[in-house]
Amino acid sequence: MLDDNFKALAAFGLFLTCGLWGYLRWSNPEVVSAAALLMGLLLYGSGAPLRAGLLVAIGAMQNPAIILTFGFLPLLRLAQHWPADGDWRARLRVAIPDTRHLAGLLLGALLALSAPLWNLIQFGTPSIIGREFTRPYLATAARLHSLFLDLSQGMVIGVPALLVLLLIWAWRQGWRTTLLCAALTFVIALPALPVINWNSGAQGVMRYASWGAMPLLAAMVWQLRERRRWLLAVLPVLAVQCAVSEALQGFRYVEFSPLAIRVMVHAPHWYNPDPELFAERVRHIDSYIDEREAYSFVYKGRAAKSLYHPATPESVQMLCGAGLTPAAGNDVQDVNHGWRYINGPVTCQPLPAPAQAAATGG
Repeated sequence: MLDDNFKALAAFGLFLTCGLWGYLRWSNPEVVSAAALLMGLLLYGSGAPLRAGLLVAIGAMQNPAIILTFGFLPLLRLAQHWPADGDWRARLRVAIPDTRHLAGLLLGALLALSAPLWNLIQFGTPSIIGREFTRPYLATAARLHSLFLDLSQGMVIGVPALLVLLLIWAWRQGWRTTLLCAALTFVIALPALPVINWNSGAQGVMRYASWGAMPLLAAMVWQLRERRRWLLAVLPVLAVQCAVSEALQGFRYVEFSPLAIRVMVHAPHWYNPDPELFAERVRHIDSYIDEREAYSFVYKGRAAKSLYHPATPESVQMLCGAGLTPAAGNDVQDVNHGWRYINGPVTCQPLPAPAQAAATGG
């Protein structure tokens, strides 16, 4: 019993330090979503499907993408209780939910759907936020990359020790559960991509990355529960995550992290965040990106990385000046919606005569 209590305390410490630390300082749906999702996953795998369904539904009411978890719960249970003898009939019995597990899934899903149903009856749309504050064209690979791998707010810098330990455990054993939890994390991140203000109000890691990492934490807790010599593995993870949680509070979400600055100074071609993120951090303002502008991160009086829209004359002129355009020898990287990065100092050259006349209205 004492060992179980220490494991629970360690799991709680991991919950606080795996992306949620900054969000404890103000009331928001991220902590509720994360707690409900994590406990729902753990309870379903522990034989408490009704409570699990209730908690996942509560999480989905805060962040609707969590409703997709119901499709993964039976698969996660199968991965956890995978029959060792390889009998397909035994695997089928585990995969097909019994009455209690089916009731947990159905009741939870119905409860989660009650909120959009109420909005549909009252306001004629399942989600006012979805209708007014999402744009399909915003769902890009650059946003997806930034949500997971951004060096200032991405999930990778929020839970680095957790990811390393999971990879080690998955390589040695338990890869089915880890792989499914990683797939769930990926799937519930997708509906966040079209949101207009997806980057606003971040406290450390991005809001969607904070609760989106909970399936990965659930995979680790499941591994933790089965191990006797767990303390040697968990203590370093806790130490690193505590240090990371503290470091993430040292800069605002409209600023670059020290790590991102170091990479942009020494290897800018390795860091190409979503253009909206780059523009906001250069100006230190949470606002919309403007195709008529150019944005440069300047370090010690030298442009380390610049962003402009080559199809917009105003953006080209702001970057290079009147009558000039970026030279062909620049180190460039194209990103979404026509934006282009230039790594290092920008070299410009005169516009061809016809293009210069068109740019000046001649």
